[in-house]
Amino acid sequence: MLAKNFLSDLIKKVNLQEIHHAFLVHSQDQELLDKTVEEMVRLIYCPQNSLPSDECSTCKRVVNKTIVDILEIGDSIGTISKDEIKNLIKKISLTSLENRGIKIYILTNAENMTNEAANSLLKILEEPPKNTFAILKTKKEANVISTIKSRCQRVTLESQILKLEENKLIDLVKSKDLVEIMLYGNSLAKLKKNELIEIVRDFYHNFAIREKAELGIFALDLIQDLEGRKPANICIENFLIKITEAI
Repeated sequence: MLAKNFLSDLIKKVNLQEIHHAFLVHSQDQELLDKTVEEMVRLIYCPQNSLPSDECSTCKRVVNKTIVDILEIGDSIGTISKDEIKNLIKKISLTSLENRGIKIYILTNAENMTNEAANSLLKILEEPPKNTFAILKTKKEANVISTIKSRCQRVTLESQILKLEENKLIDLVKSKDLVEIMLYGNSLAKLKKNELIEIVRDFYHNFAIREKAELGIFALDLIQDLEGRKPANICIENFLIKITEAI
């Protein structure tokens, strides 16, 4: 599943209060995995449940990792021990310290849990506290024990972020050179549609959603237009005009 499709579906379930209490999110692309989970946490915790970010104070705190009720353990290297899980459960069991009253805990590379740690985690997955959500990230879903998988909503993300050493669109928007931004439209119009979409997705994920919500909206609108039947050159021109007006 594409990350944008998953997030769009998630926001609907959040608004309907039908969100699952635990997710196992799988991707071979660590960057995509991290960015998608960051967006999951942000939209769940945002009072407006905004997608993309509305840059409210809560969203900024989520991105800056200053919300004490959002907990994360694990890394891409070491194992996750039983003691770490027990300490996590202890913190989750305490009263929320933030006004939102929501707790979210994230396990990075959940496949690195020891069997003892996984068995300890099962207890809280089976009987989750109210307004508490678990997000388990994994690059090796097959290495996560079946009892953990059975208690989570499982999501496999398709890699969609273009691996670019440079993205000229990002560089030009950073420079705020309005003339060069508009001229760049000629180069973009010569690209194949799939190449153009990848550049705009890269712009969205690696720049727009962190810098200004409005830019992210413009990028998503362009992707939607390009995936439809609208002429690419007109879509690009309109997109760049909106960008220049916004910056």
